[in-house]
This record gives sequence, structure tokens and C-alpha cells, in this order.
Amino acid sequence: MLTADASAPGGAAPFAATRRDSPVMILGFISSVQGSKPANARLVAAAIRDTREVWASHFLPRDRARVISVLPDFAKRMPDETAQTDLAAFMAALQAVN
Repeated sequence: MLTADASAPGGAAPFAATRRDSPVMILGFISSVQGSKPANARLVAAAIRDTREVWASHFLPRDRARVISVLPDFAKRMPDETAQTDLAAFMAALQAVN
């Protein structure tokens, strides 16, 4: 995982902002395909599933808890069962970190 070097140009602030905003970005990706074609939902959900360990360790603890709390509702609205399964794998990775 990348680490922020406070002595680098820009310091740790940009890294902290990215870490803070990542859960919103992921939930936005999921929301964007809820009413789309099932193939699009599968692509987005598979990408999130494939990178789940990275996101799980990158999210701040409070953000992991927030995503875990809303993810079941998001998954129910996915237009494809495979996408729902992929989001369940993502949620399990988040829960494993807690």
C-alpha cells in the first residue's frame, strides 16, 4: 500500500483526502449501475470484488462501518444476481477487517 510522506510535495493531505473520499466513490460506482444493463452492473461489481482487499484495508474504520451498513440495500437494487454476489464478497472483505 502507498504511504504518504509528509515531506513530499503536497504532504499527507492529498492522500488523507483520497482515503476519506474513497468510500463515497465506491458507493457512487455501485449507485451508477443500479438501473443499468445487467452486464454493466456485473462489470462494476466484479471490479469492486477483485479489489476488495485493497479497499477494505484502505477505508478508515468509520467508513468501513458506514459502507457495511448501506451495502445490503445497494446490493438488493442491483439488476443482476452475479453483481449481487460480487457485492456480498466485497462486504465480507470489509467485515473481515473490523
